[in-house]
Amino acid sequence: MTDSVEPTVPPTRPTGSNSDPDNPVEDAIKDDARASAKGKLGWLSVTVAAIFGLFYAYALWTAVSHAFEISTIFTEAGAQPKFVPWWTVVVAIVLPFAIFLLAFRVGLRRNVFAKALIFIVGLAALSALSLSLLGFETLVLNNSVEVPTRIAGDPQ
Repeated sequence: MTDSVEPTVPPTRPTGSNSDPDNPVEDAIKDDARASAKGKLGWLSVTVAAIFGLFYAYALWTAVSHAFEISTIFTEAGAQPKFVPWWTVVVAIVLPFAIFLLAFRVGLRRNVFAKALIFIVGLAALSALSLSLLGFETLVLNNSVEVPTRIAGDPQ
């Protein structure tokens, strides 16, 4: 009653193969890196660009909605419509397109991690510039509203 058990040996990869059947993520990253080196986009790069594109689209949506609200904001604050800085609205709408295209172009021949980092830096720059534009609009609004120096009926 002796059972002979053959020792199990894990299958070995052929020497010329770059694929690892246990790690498909590594294969996807390598395939994307090869496509990027040729100047093409792999599916992983397209997916990363699309995901970050949603964040840039949200910034665009915010800028467009602000364009519809800015005249109401200035009017309710007591400012004249001529003081509305429309150029800041146009810049805020163009900015997400410009920064996304710049980040896409800069990351074109880089690996997927570098592309993601470039898109993150672009989002940070977009956020900083958008907040600066809103701050400038607030400054214009505060300087265009006439603040009464005395309250009517105040004996001064």
